[in-house]
Amino acid sequence: MAMADTTTGMPAEVLAQMISVNVPRAWLLNANVKRHWRDRGKRAAWLRAAAQLEALAFRRRLAGGTPLQGKVRCEVLVAWPDRRRRDVHNVMPTVKPCIDGIVDARVLADDSDKHLIGPDLRVTDQLCDRDYACTLTFLFTEVPA
Repeated sequence: MAMADTTTGMPAEVLAQMISVNVPRAWLLNANVKRHWRDRGKRAAWLRAAAQLEALAFRRRLAGGTPLQGKVRCEVLVAWPDRRRRDVHNVMPTVKPCIDGIVDARVLADDSDKHLIGPDLRVTDQLCDRDYACTLTFLFTEVPA
């Protein structure tokens, strides 16, 4: 049996399939807040680049650096800085640019329905650092053909 991580409680092989992005408050995109298109685009570009950097580190951890093949299920674990009640699906505008950055890093072949199931958003019991609006952890699982 694989050793579990002490902070997340997840097995090591599951942690190897995870990409985490810390989202500062200033860059969070929320479905309830309407922003000017230029401001929204600037935030989306920052999120995309941040996720791409994390995804490139993820590729280095993969054996041979090969991207995930075939159809992939994506679960997004959202960690908040406190235990206040929130609607997790309001961060979907933040998740989409992150997935685009992961595709840019060639971890996923594409984010179309042909290649990606999800993302499925879930709240974790873990708290993120109070300096951030949230931490998004992308967990990818290859779906058997």
